[in-house]
Amino acid sequence: MAEPQHLLGKLSLKDLTIHDSTGRFQLSPALPDTEVSQFVLSQNGVAWKGSLTTDQYYLREKVLGNTQAYKRSGTDEINGSWRFILRDLSISLDSDSRNNDILETYNVVSSLELLVRDAHRIKATGKATVELLKVKTGCIGSVYTFENQRKKGYARMLVDLLNDWSRKFLNHCDKDDDNYSFNTMYSEIGEYYAKNHYISRHVPWINIPLNGSFDNANKESSFEVALIDKGGFEELVKKSNEYDQLKFIKLCTEETQQGINNVRLFLDFNVSSVDCLHERAAFYNKYLNDSQPLKFGLNLTRKTEEGEEEIVGFIIWTYNFNDQDIEVLKIGCFISETSDDKAIYDADLEEQVYKILILEMLKYVGGALDSVRFAKGIKIWQTSISSEVLQRNTFRNWIIEELRGKLDLPNEESLSAITSFNDSDQSLIEQNKGLIWEANEKWAWF
Repeated sequence: MAEPQHLLGKLSLKDLTIHDSTGRFQLSPALPDTEVSQFVLSQNGVAWKGSLTTDQYYLREKVLGNTQAYKRSGTDEINGSWRFILRDLSISLDSDSRNNDILETYNVVSSLELLVRDAHRIKATGKATVELLKVKTGCIGSVYTFENQRKKGYARMLVDLLNDWSRKFLNHCDKDDDNYSFNTMYSEIGEYYAKNHYISRHVPWINIPLNGSFDNANKESSFEVALIDKGGFEELVKKSNEYDQLKFIKLCTEETQQGINNVRLFLDFNVSSVDCLHERAAFYNKYLNDSQPLKFGLNLTRKTEEGEEEIVGFIIWTYNFNDQDIEVLKIGCFISETSDDKAIYDADLEEQVYKILILEMLKYVGGALDSVRFAKGIKIWQTSISSEVLQRNTFRNWIIEELRGKLDLPNEESLSAITSFNDSDQSLIEQNKGLIWEANEKWAWF
């Protein structure tokens, strides 16, 4: 493929390339379908292909690259997936530490991906008033140092330079004079990236085994359940994102009235992220499981007094064929949380909705075990459950006693971490006070 003249507005590949202070290291985007990107993909496949063959891994990356979450639409669009490479310019073509004799790749030593998406920042501007700013956020994934280049500090330099790049190019904020962009990552190697200023936020999870009978789920309730196919979540996600945004604004407003001025950062819940994770699962299902198409979620509705149907909740999940579990991406419950009248909030009803959603999911995936024969259980990040419900003993005892599940399990395999490119916000993150990272749920993972 011919190199495009511009990648971001009027910026060329050269414009998007940065160096460290010594000039030894160079970070630049790897253009798709080039010799460099193919070389990087072949190296990364050693670590990330899992149970796929090499050819299947290449095909998976191509399929994911064509999803809406990954594609950057238009020459001036920053949202989407970027693959970056780090070059050590001190490596020469005749050096023993070179990768090969190919001019384009001999000094490429490590790589990563950055998925850029829309986010928001909420901050109090006065008593009972808040400011909602649209910002950009990047999520780092697939950090990889090539096997013959390890133990040289390349991973740290790679992420340091990626921070510099993000600080410069993600500065797309409603306020031109401030940069409130931020990056996140989900580390599989613990606190390693703390040296790059990524501060971890531990999210425990719930595990529920798939060895029970759930045929009586929702048997005596007035709710109706509808399963949802892959690709059928757009309207539901839009409603949930608007609902969550109002909820976060309301929380900030209530806090300012009490003299509390917290900052809130959150990634916009978007259907492209959900669809991408579902495409990934569908790919594995096709090539490794050879089963019929699977359902990926359900919603819960009820009749209003006027006889109209309203959605009261939903649950979206995906299938992790590598870890042999089914993972909840998001649970939504629309039970009066945004109302100004706190008296109409029904905690018992909210808990009931969460229970029915989980039970109906278990009922479906339990019944589909012949096709989803790899699955051992379901995993729920506890940030997917409202804090009010999660703190209730009736809910916790229900998970433990009736579902034989476990709560508060450490999420060591996917440790979430965040860094801000605003000095004031970063200081709050490092102090672990005054800044709340909302919507840190499995659907945001990359």
